[in-house]
Amino acid sequence: MKVVAVVSPGGDILEWNLDTSNIHDTHFAWIVEDFNVKVLSDTGFHSKNGDPENLKICKRGEQNERMVVESVFSLLKRLLGLNQIQAKTRAGFELAISSIFALFNFLLEMNRRLGLAAKKPSIAHYFCL
Repeated sequence: MKVVAVVSPGGDILEWNLDTSNIHDTHFAWIVEDFNVKVLSDTGFHSKNGDPENLKICKRGEQNERMVVESVFSLLKRLLGLNQIQAKTRAGFELAISSIFALFNFLLEMNRRLGLAAKKPSIAHYFCL
């Protein structure tokens, strides 16, 4: 399955969708149309037929703000097991993804309320025993 997420500068997952792995990234371009701000993306989302007005395509090395997305998905994989999901149905997979994303957003908000917020998203201290 291919999962696409819109991530805020603070690391919150604002919107997400999934589809089968054989779907091209441009299939997900509609996900950014509802946002009133510029959404940064890699070149995989560029469409020959035109991109949404608020989608900014960035080449490798441009717009280092995109690194927040890399940090978020690294935490999701290492700490919350994003890559280890085993589901028998698509509904089961969607349930697992939505639960992981909800937990991630919850832990980020707890960081903010407890005064533990860092410059980049962090939830690792919840897993240190």
